[in-house]
Amino acid sequence: MNRLIRFVAFFLFSSSCSNQDVASHDGSAADGSGGADSQGGIPTGGDGIVVPASGGGSAEAPKNFTIDVTLASDIQSDAPGTVGIVTWSLEDVVPERAEIHFGLDTSYGMVAPVDLTEANYRTLLLGMKSNRTYHLQVVATVGGRQYQSPDQTLETGPASNLVNVTSTIHDETSHESGFIVSTYGQTPPPTMPYTEFMNIGSMAFILDGDGDVVWWYQSRVGLTPRARMSHDGKSMWLVPERTDYDGAQIERVSMDTLQSTIYDGVVGASHDGAVVDGEVLAYIDYGESDCGSVFELAQDGSEVEIFESSDYLPGLVMPNCHLNAIRYREARMLYTVSDRYNDIFVFDRLGALQWRLSDIVSNADYGGEQHGHQLLTDSIILFANRGGNGGVSAAIEYSLTDGTEVFRYEPGIFSVYYGDVQRLPAGNTLVTFSIDGTMHEVDPVGNLVMTIRGDMFGYAEWRSALYGPPSDIRQ
Repeated sequence: MNRLIRFVAFFLFSSSCSNQDVASHDGSAADGSGGADSQGGIPTGGDGIVVPASGGGSAEAPKNFTIDVTLASDIQSDAPGTVGIVTWSLEDVVPERAEIHFGLDTSYGMVAPVDLTEANYRTLLLGMKSNRTYHLQVVATVGGRQYQSPDQTLETGPASNLVNVTSTIHDETSHESGFIVSTYGQTPPPTMPYTEFMNIGSMAFILDGDGDVVWWYQSRVGLTPRARMSHDGKSMWLVPERTDYDGAQIERVSMDTLQSTIYDGVVGASHDGAVVDGEVLAYIDYGESDCGSVFELAQDGSEVEIFESSDYLPGLVMPNCHLNAIRYREARMLYTVSDRYNDIFVFDRLGALQWRLSDIVSNADYGGEQHGHQLLTDSIILFANRGGNGGVSAAIEYSLTDGTEVFRYEPGIFSVYYGDVQRLPAGNTLVTFSIDGTMHEVDPVGNLVMTIRGDMFGYAEWRSALYGPPSDIRQ
């Protein structure tokens, strides 16, 4: 439901004003003033507050907040009802910075940064659960003064029935709460032709720390193993797959899912991509007849080839060479890209090879096949599709110093394709057994912390928040 709400923010300070004085005029919905009711009614008014800069001063005239709140699903029925869209203004005030605090109660707990270059300061509220009442407050700052709107509420819509995922947290104290971005597909019936299955759009989705689905979108570019949020958190990149010999177009969809761009100039994208900075996605390309390449694609559609794996795999052609997973590590400004049967290459943004995993450890040591991986400070961790006993899959970590194995997680599950692994900031590891439809969060010694189940997953990315750069490139 779309609601246009006008509030009044008073400038409440003097040279003797204390924090307690300000708090006593918080204008929250708790006392019945200043907040919209849970049915979306329009309040008659409410006193916002302004926290002054040090030194005090005389009171100013009241300032009116005008706030418009709606759900993405109110604009387009198949958009997520868990995405809020907020536009607002503050009478006679041009903010220097602003953010929106939101959450399940008036302690909020989640913060959406406001891009002041957006028309009407349009801001998305991401990460909300379905069928819940959320509270929100606009906080604008100018000249050291902080204007706070009164609290209001927003009712989210129902969950999607297109992402059938179950989650179980086994150890609350060890669980690293964050968000997981992945893709989901139902196992095709045996009679469905492979080419038809490849053209069915996967569901990109986001889980919150409780394992609840808080965002979803059906890809328009067919089977999509990778969904990556942009560096600024405003859109989602979707990278498709077709066969071992070709690729398809890349899609970028806004996080409210109301705008989608398909890059017609990209025809060979396949398997995976990695966000690099505010506008760039690096992706694997199968558009040439030899082995795969890596291109950087800007949001405006311009692109440049930066790495050609054929230079390091002489005499091979697809499918005997098969790039399948890529990651970027900002701290070192390095890419890592996996060739399924041969190696993991490490190169800089100019495409200069720095080293390769075979310099340290033979791929025979981990079963000869790998997909997802992550370069860490002193080690590299990878998803070895056949690296476990009896050919099951395993997550294995090797020291960069001498190639010794320093971590292994092998629960007896097999994923013939895809598979991903990510070390989380506090030391846990997220392991995705894609084709089996299983994700495990495990602690540093391999104890199971969380299980996520579905029909079939693509790759997976854990994020501490849904705004700003992804967590993995900063580690």
